[in-house]
Amino acid sequence: MIKVKPPFRCYNCNNLGHSSRECRQPRS
Repeated sequence: MIKVKPPFRCYNCNNLGHSSRECRQPRS
């Protein structure tokens, strides 16, 4: 069985749906 991963949480802007690598927000 393939476990479904939860949506990525961005460490940078703390939003779901993308990783910190994909984040377009400037790093604070």
